[in-house]
Amino acid sequence: MYLKALRSGVAEVISITILILIAVAIGVGFYYTAKSLIDEGTNRVMHSITVAEEKLSDFTIVDAFINASNYLIIYMYAPGEGSVTFDKLYVNNTLVSPDKYLSGFNEVVRAGTIHEFVVNMMLTSGRSYELLLTGPSGVKVSAVVYIG
Repeated sequence: MYLKALRSGVAEVISITILILIAVAIGVGFYYTAKSLIDEGTNRVMHSITVAEEKLSDFTIVDAFINASNYLIIYMYAPGEGSVTFDKLYVNNTLVSPDKYLSGFNEVVRAGTIHEFVVNMMLTSGRSYELLLTGPSGVKVSAVVYIG
């Protein structure tokens, strides 16, 4: 009789232990699922903030002129932190063909530096032109320059 009474509680202890293990496993699963979703959301927000900061940076076209080889030379100052790239040039709202880009495009422009862009194109002297540089991240810099 004593042995039978001792064995009757074993099944209850094992079943409670199994239920506790199942509850812990479900809790761990929920924790890692939630953590994954939060990390993914945080990465998206940080990427959006980085893109917004690039768009808000105060890039400045310092100078633009035609050199002796009839190349358009553009000097741009990149303030702030980090780096950015520019991949397109518009002159008077018209996209300049990428095969005319000689240097400076799709290169990393580091913060605190002056970057040179060289384009093989003819512009008429004595006129003003609107130059717009854009990057794949949505960054833009524009200026109206007089070609003398």
